[in-house]
Amino acid sequence: MSMQNLNDTLYFIVNPMAGNEESLKIWKKAEEILNSKAVPHKVFFTEEKGHALRLTKEILSGTNQETRMIAVGGDGTVNEMINGAIGFPHAIIGSLAAGSGNDYVRGIQKTESVEEALSLFQDNAFSAVDIGQFETNGKVGYFINSLGMGIDAEISAEADRSPLKKWFNFVRAGKLIYLFIFIKNIFLPAQLYGIDH
Repeated sequence: MSMQNLNDTLYFIVNPMAGNEESLKIWKKAEEILNSKAVPHKVFFTEEKGHALRLTKEILSGTNQETRMIAVGGDGTVNEMINGAIGFPHAIIGSLAAGSGNDYVRGIQKTESVEEALSLFQDNAFSAVDIGQFETNGKVGYFINSLGMGIDAEISAEADRSPLKKWFNFVRAGKLIYLFIFIKNIFLPAQLYGIDH
């Protein structure tokens, strides 16, 4: 990567609702580090579902240099940013883990702390990864770490709607909501229909 073609500014898109608002604490920590090192950066806060996608497109439309954009949220925020970055080959997407699952950070980015992730973005130590494409009901979308259907998609959708997710995140056990709903969906329907296991 040629350093002269790299935008010096880091762009952060913060989902303030991610991880029971844990994302705001993570952003505050990141901002302190960035300010102490005088790293040029801009921050944007999402206001609704789909806002990260729109912000990503707006930012990337304004530059033709390689542009580092970092999600401060969970996998949903990363997914929106990936979909917003389609068609902009100069986009570089990363994340500060602030959601309940953080599969992208754990499985692809492989950073364990805010400091490590910020170093990765500042040192330009990232590499290209493949993006998957899907089509459903005539609509095309893209994904980076996983695509689910059937019971997997049903569990994810129910977890996102569940008021229990906030509680699981509060006790720092956000990943367990998915297991809880999986077990509930496997065993509860059988009991409703009087089926013995």
